[in-house]
Amino acid sequence: MAITICLVALGITSVDAGRSDPASVDSLLAAAADTLLDRDRREALMKRALRYDRSGKTMHALARFYMAGGTPVSRQTAGHWLLRAVMRERENPDYQATHAELLWRTLQRPDSYRKALQVLELDPDHLEGLFWAGRFAVWAWEWTYFTDRLDDDTEAAIGMYSIRGGKTLTFVEYPDLGIETGIGYLTRAISLDPVHWPSHQYLGLAYYAAEMPEPLIELFEAYRQRRPGNWNAHFFAGLGYQLKGDLERAYRAYVDGLNRMTESARRFMQSVFLVRNPAETEGEPPPSDEEIRNFWLGKDPIYLTSVNERLLEQCRRVAYANLRFSDPTLGREGWQTDMGQVYIRYGDPRVRYMDGPGRGRKDVWDYGPFTAIFVPTVTWDSWRFVTARRGNKRLKLEQLVKAVPDLYQHPLQYDAPCQTAQFRHDNGNTRIEVYYALPQENVRHTVSGDDGNAGVDARQALFLFDTDWDTVRHSVSNVERMPRVVYESTDERFLLAGERVIIDPGTYFLAAEVEDRGTKRVGTFRERLRVRSFGPDTLEISDLLMARRIRMRENAPYGREQFALLPNPLQVCRTKGQAWFYFEIYNLSRDDFGATHYRISYQMQSLPEGMGDAYPADWTTAVSYTYRGARNWEPRDLRVDMDGASPGPRAFRVVVEDLHTGRRAMAETRFRVRW
Repeated sequence: MAITICLVALGITSVDAGRSDPASVDSLLAAAADTLLDRDRREALMKRALRYDRSGKTMHALARFYMAGGTPVSRQTAGHWLLRAVMRERENPDYQATHAELLWRTLQRPDSYRKALQVLELDPDHLEGLFWAGRFAVWAWEWTYFTDRLDDDTEAAIGMYSIRGGKTLTFVEYPDLGIETGIGYLTRAISLDPVHWPSHQYLGLAYYAAEMPEPLIELFEAYRQRRPGNWNAHFFAGLGYQLKGDLERAYRAYVDGLNRMTESARRFMQSVFLVRNPAETEGEPPPSDEEIRNFWLGKDPIYLTSVNERLLEQCRRVAYANLRFSDPTLGREGWQTDMGQVYIRYGDPRVRYMDGPGRGRKDVWDYGPFTAIFVPTVTWDSWRFVTARRGNKRLKLEQLVKAVPDLYQHPLQYDAPCQTAQFRHDNGNTRIEVYYALPQENVRHTVSGDDGNAGVDARQALFLFDTDWDTVRHSVSNVERMPRVVYESTDERFLLAGERVIIDPGTYFLAAEVEDRGTKRVGTFRERLRVRSFGPDTLEISDLLMARRIRMRENAPYGREQFALLPNPLQVCRTKGQAWFYFEIYNLSRDDFGATHYRISYQMQSLPEGMGDAYPADWTTAVSYTYRGARNWEPRDLRVDMDGASPGPRAFRVVVEDLHTGRRAMAETRFRVRW
């Protein structure tokens, strides 16, 4: 310590020996502020200015110069020069404010707050003093409000928190100054400088974290008027509208922000919005609004709503990443940081916890399927991704992105088991029958009588898009009754819904949805559908449609309407139950008397668990029936008794042989046998 004081004293003596020349000091410091000069030249100009400066002005400039270096050594050097400046002018609030900033950069944040308060004692309207006091108050409140103290049993503590209610767990306790304290300081700072961006950003973070959408919107709408070119202001206004529930205005604000980016930023944002590797977009033009909409249309979780919740969530993640992980005082954009990139892809972690104090600390984000781990950089106040744990594997960031491109689950959406089957229709068209099952706990309903139906208040929809995501069909209807079934083997209860679509052969994207109008919960089904073309001459068989039961209707016209079918979207049956299948045969040949003659055989095969599409070619069961008829197409049903069948997956095949021509056709499906 004695050596340090001696050096400081010698430094002051050598400067005092010079001639005071404030004009030369100002000229040299102005030249040194030119960031186009290399750092050595700028440093030399400031040290030359020391010869003519009896105040602490040049020493303060050197302190800020070294502090911008961002390394522990440069910040230590900055501290030395700052101490010398303060010794010259102890009552200078600018020097004290820089000291508050330096303490923040070196993670001495409570000391930073105390120093900011000293600044405000010297000058109650000091902009930087208000900013650093407000930034600490928001930071401390955020940590206090959103964290719980972590005990020794980290794994047990993590298990207590769900993905919706998770908090940050930490070994450190933080002072709770109250969010109003931070809001007060930052509001005063903005009243002094209405375009002070750092104060806007941290005040916006306070409003967002405290779920105060109205002041958040007001704050950035005012800034958008003053600085319309600041694209972040548009994004942060969008956050406010989204928090308020005004999703249309939120999306418009996000688009306004995207359109105001520089070309390089928009090109990088192409990878962010389209969830792609930035290297893949090198040299490509930025995406248009229409391209972004089309990309996310396929990821829309609920087509029944007027907005694309997944696209809005991506916008929200980008906006929040820049609000939360940026540092405007350092010119660091949040969406370019490791934490920002992970947040944009995966959203809020299920649990987050700080592991280990000091330099050995880690910031751990637990998403369930994997865990992302960050460590501090050498700059102390930013974080870098170090590894991810997925099962027993450790992954780099690019490996994680490849294995898990993104994560998203709409809070009101759930997957509904579904089956589709294709049949020939008139004029070269194809009939698609779609059936899906909704767990009864997800649909409010009433049960009365013995007809097996339940009363509901629901909307049922079917959407069909071509490969360019242009809408081919969009149908929505109100539903008041649905069949209700019980799967005895698991005691599961479902409500059944169905649709029929007549369409040209081709490739489509199919989406089926049922919304409970009261709870707004939506069961959905998605499938890329290759619609078959049925020829006019060759013997063919339709898809096999599995049912819980099939009965013949009396006095019904010939064809599909003869069969009353209770669908089986789960495609399961009991070991002592029955499996029913409906199918149609086309282009049977007729003899000279107009009669058909054909054989139907069914075959079955037990499949090993987890085999997927790869299974042996041998079939273990075959039963045949011979039929005669008078039409060249036949609707048929089969009932298969499962007595004695062991539980597990099955492959089921129907083979039709035209006994006049010897031609054969076959169709296959799969189902599962349960106890």
